[in-house]
Amino acid sequence: MDYSIGLYQSILNALSEHIVVIDARGRINFVNSAWTEFALANFCTYTDNWQTINYLNVCDASAATGEPDAAQAADGLRSLVEKKCDRFYLEYPCHSPIEQRWFSMTASPLEWSGEFFLVISHQNITQRMLAEARVNELS
Repeated sequence: MDYSIGLYQSILNALSEHIVVIDARGRINFVNSAWTEFALANFCTYTDNWQTINYLNVCDASAATGEPDAAQAADGLRSLVEKKCDRFYLEYPCHSPIEQRWFSMTASPLEWSGEFFLVISHQNITQRMLAEARVNELS
């Protein structure tokens, strides 16, 4: 069966996880609807043309301002590009001025038509983190 690219995009857009696909240099090739919706809800200025953004450069710039999780993310993603590992996972805070929240990042390599990509998923794990904090308070 031959499915269109539109079907696969629709499948990714149906997911609640924020999905971004980058090439080996870090350039964003694709984002799903959840990614864009989160960006818009959080006043991100990049939403006009994601393909002009280098994800690794954004991580590096954030790390340069003192964000250790951004440095860890960039290092982990580069380890995947260099084929030093098969998968990368990171849990990190992503608090806003109005709420505390946490996310997990899972990144996996993808080779397609002779090109190398990373598929990166960010999932909101705030409920789990708050529940763990409550359990720790009771201990």
